Amino acid sequence: MHELGIEPSIYVYNALLACLATEAHQEGTSLQMREELVRRAFLLIDEEIPRYGLRADLVTVNTLLGLLMSSNKYNESLTILSDLPNKYGLKGDVITYSTCITTCNRARQWVHVADLHERMTVSGIAANIITYNALISAAARQGHVDKAFELWDRLKQAGLEPNVVTYSSLIAACQHGDRWVLTFENTHTHTHYGVLNI
Repeated sequence: MHELGIEPSIYVYNALLACLATEAHQEGTSLQMREELVRRAFLLIDEEIPRYGLRADLVTVNTLLGLLMSSNKYNESLTILSDLPNKYGLKGDVITYSTCITTCNRARQWVHVADLHERMTVSGIAANIITYNALISAAARQGHVDKAFELWDRLKQAGLEPNVVTYSSLIAACQHGDRWVLTFENTHTHTHYGVLNI
């Protein structure tokens, strides 16, 4: 890095990690390449960053979690979350928890999804639309239609705006739960929905 005239800083390393994460999320990236990108990321965080007397910040950790999400590495994600206070001196934020929840959902680790949501709530961290989308998706994939719509009601009460991912997950919940979506009528002020049991 010095040879290129670049002064090492946590911002530079965060940018390098972001490049690794972007490559991992590219369509067509092989599992083997994703494993290599994860290996490189851990080398940066565990060896290179400390070598220059630098300390990972929350951007560093959240970027690493995003990279792990691309490979469904939920165990590693949960370990990092547990290590945040002692190893990094950090406290997770909504991005940290939402990324871990999404990773566990993709890996079908439903117990961890529920546990992370509980920990997030206890920590006083307000869920955002990404969090709710992951939770609704997890409920949908388990066929828990009522839970999915309960989460839908909660996100609306929180003043969040549902997006295409939200609606797709709700429709999937109805499919998995042997129900049909009867109506989704958008208005400027609110959204109506109905579910028809079949």
